Amino acid sequence: MIDDQELTIQMLSSNLEKIRIGLVNNRKGEKSAEFVVEEMNKETAEIFAKLQLGKYIPS
Repeated sequence: MIDDQELTIQMLSSNLEKIRIGLVNNRKGEKSAEFVVEEMNKETAEIFAKLQLGKYIPS
């Protein structure tokens, strides 16, 4: 839950659209890869953390 009176649904939606996750091969020649969250601006990162979205990214 985000307890922020100034955060509108439009702002939340806009920031959620900015979150990008990629599947990156972490070693040359091996078939192993990992999910990586791209860099986010401060506002998007705060929303990501408050909603605990990291727990939904496979490890």
